[in-house]
Parts: sequence; structure tokens; C-alpha cells
Amino acid sequence: MQRDTTKKGSDYTAFFNSIAQKLLFDLQEIAMAQPIVQPATASQLAACVYESLGLTMQNSTQPTIDPGHQRVLIFARGYRGAYDNELTRQRARKTTSKCCNYRDFAVQNDSLAKSCASPIPIRKASSGTLPPPKLTSNDQTTFIHRISMRILMAPMEGVVDPYLRALYCQIGGIDLFVTEFIRVTHTLLPAKLFLRLCPELHQPIGVPVRVQLLGSDSQALAENALRAAMLGAPGIDLNFGCPAKTVNKHRGGACLLQEPTTLFEIVNAVRKATPSHLPVTAKMRLGYLARQGYVENALAIAEAGAQELVVHGRSKTDGYKPPAFWDAIGEIKAALNIPVVANGDIWDLDDFKRCRAESGCTDVMLGRPLLAKPDLALQIKAFLAGDDYTPLPWATIVGLIWQYHLNTLPDYPSKHIGNRLKQWLMYLQRHYQQAERLFEQIKTLKCADALEAAFAPLLAEANTDN
Repeated sequence: MQRDTTKKGSDYTAFFNSIAQKLLFDLQEIAMAQPIVQPATASQLAACVYESLGLTMQNSTQPTIDPGHQRVLIFARGYRGAYDNELTRQRARKTTSKCCNYRDFAVQNDSLAKSCASPIPIRKASSGTLPPPKLTSNDQTTFIHRISMRILMAPMEGVVDPYLRALYCQIGGIDLFVTEFIRVTHTLLPAKLFLRLCPELHQPIGVPVRVQLLGSDSQALAENALRAAMLGAPGIDLNFGCPAKTVNKHRGGACLLQEPTTLFEIVNAVRKATPSHLPVTAKMRLGYLARQGYVENALAIAEAGAQELVVHGRSKTDGYKPPAFWDAIGEIKAALNIPVVANGDIWDLDDFKRCRAESGCTDVMLGRPLLAKPDLALQIKAFLAGDDYTPLPWATIVGLIWQYHLNTLPDYPSKHIGNRLKQWLMYLQRHYQQAERLFEQIKTLKCADALEAAFAPLLAEANTDN
């Protein structure tokens, strides 16, 4: 078979070949794009893709064509149109050679190159402030690799940002992060938004970070899920658990638990729109107004194609009031044939043991408890490995808090300086008495220099101890 030698055909061949190599799409699915690529035929396109990957294809092989395949339609509308427009502009300026494939097009138009060159900054303290002490020694965490269960960190809106994920990756014990939800309405969101909320797409931190989407428009969610996949997301998570009134008012989060059919449609659309090797998962609560219908909702999600389900053991109405109903999570686990992850009120090792016994779940997701006890995941895994574990001392916690403050300092206006730091101290009071005293000392401070002065002696003492 011969490549199509026309200018447009060669442009699109390079276009699709670059996508095939970059995203590892199934070759047959690439061939399905024939209806939107002219004058190249499906067989010619498939042969080019095979060739680009160092494979061969027999002349008698005829790819299956399905013009109505959802992934092709989404791909065509979201990317081919934009690429076509760019080619037209390039030709008008006689600069087509500078943008002959999607990779170059994406870099030029979505500023991916600039984002890739800007890693998450780890800022140092100003002169006069000692750097944070080291975290844990290697002999404290060698047991992690002997544990098969997984601990996920919950995607808490307004709390678990890229800086905090990087810090908890440094502490250790977390096997998977999920981003704060990305709200989807009826549009295809720009790549720069995904990269801002999940810079790990191009700056890995050593632990996978799934991209979480929230909304009720199945088609829009599918399109944005595909965009996240094309940007390198290791998985797509769907939010059916957010209890916030503003979110529920606009048909997002937990309110969809009243509509099992909608749950199915959303998950099914996202599953069909994304590469088959990419995990599509979801998070839900036990209900909206009451703890009811949760097995039906979970079955709808699983039957639609989700590969994993995280269940928060409360309804929307329950909010975060204790207790979490782990036994209800166990009912869901018994009804599903996909992994179920338990979430809610696992504040310490004893809670973990009870949750595991009542829910039957192997894996857990931790949210607020990890803020209260940053090394809780390490403590759980040490217990499962039968190893002794010494909790992080307050001196190390002070270093963690201060490092987080330095990292986030440039991202907030002066009137909000220290808010994230104070928020974290509120949670830490549950396990560290010193956190309460420190919070009272700094709660009225709104100046960076004043906060630094308050932390300087603590950091000096911490480094002396280390």
C-alpha cells in the first residue's frame, strides 16, 4: 500500500501517526477515523500507522469501519476542526511546514511546552529562616513495598492542591491521588486548565494522579475525559459524591444519586470515549437525601463500565457528621464485581481495622484524617506488614507545614496569606497538642514576615533535634 501523496493527505497522515504514537490508541480505532479524513482511505491510514510503529500489514487486511463510533465523533469535533482551522491559517501565511502535526499544533496553541518547562516550584525560606527538617529515614518506610493493599488520598476541594500532593508523596504511603474536581458544563475545556489543576500530567511526582471530572452532561464529560487522556492522565474519576449546595444546585456531585440512569449514561459515555487501557473510576455517597438506593446506584456505575468505585459511607444529608456507615459499603462490595474502596471516618489505626472488618474492603481512601495525621498511611502499612512504626514527631510536622506555606505563598493575595497553613493546623490539633498552641499564636497574623518570625524558633529547634 502507498501513502497518499497529496499535501492534505500527508498532513493528516502525520497528524494521526503522531497521535497513535503519543497516545497508544488501538490501531483499529485510529483506522475508524476514515470518514473524517480525505482523501486518505482507512486502509491507507491504517498501513501508515502500522508503518510508523514499525509493524507490517497485509494487503488483504481491511480495518473495520464504524463511522458512528462515539470516540471518532468526539475526536473529530474537538480536534480535527481546530487542527483544520490552524492549517488554513498556516497556508494563508505560507507557513504550513511549521505546524504539520498535532503535537506541534498542541504545543503552539495550548502552551503545553511552556507548562512542561514550569515544574511545581519548591520555594526556599528567605534568609533568616532555617529549612525544614528531613522527613523519615529509609528504615522507617521499607515495609511499604511489601504491602499489596492501596491507600488513596481523597480529592478534597480547596485543600488537596498540587503542592499538598507533592508533599504527601514525599511523606510516603499514598498509592494514588485524585485531583480536585474539574467542573464540566457544556464545553470542551482548554488544556491549560487541566494542566493548571493537574500539573502532574507533564510533571510526574512518582505517584499516579487521576483527573476527576464533575458534571451532568454525558457528552461534555466524555469530550473532556478524552482531552484529559490525550494530555496524559493515568485515569479518569467521576464525582458523584460532592455534597456542596452550589454544586448540587447545578446538577453536579451527590444530587445525581437520585438519577441512576444518568449515572449510567455518564460513566458509559466516558468509558466509550476514552482509550480502553485507561481506568475510568467513580466516587459516590450512600445517597442524597437519605442513605438509600446505594446498591442500585453502584450497580449502574459498574455496569456502565467503571473499573473501580470509591464509596463515602454517608449520604449528602449526613455531610461529614459521624459515623460513617461502613457496613453499607460492605453491601455494595458484595453486589459488585469491581474493586470497591472504603472512605469516611478512618481517623486512626483502630478505625482502619473496624472499617476493613465491616466493609470487607481491602483498599481505603483517606481525606481529612491524613491532614490530621500526615503519616497515617505509613502507620497503616506498617501495621499490615507487622513492623513497628514511630509516628512523625512535631518537629517534622512543623517543617512540613512551613514548606507547604512557602510553596503556596505566591499563589494567594496578601489578604489571604497563611490561610492554608491555619486550615491545616486546625486538623492537626486532633493528634498534636502543639498545633493548638501554634494556631492560637498565629491565627490573627496576615503578614508573611510575621508568620516567618513565629515559625523561625520552631524550625531552629526542629533542626537542632534532627
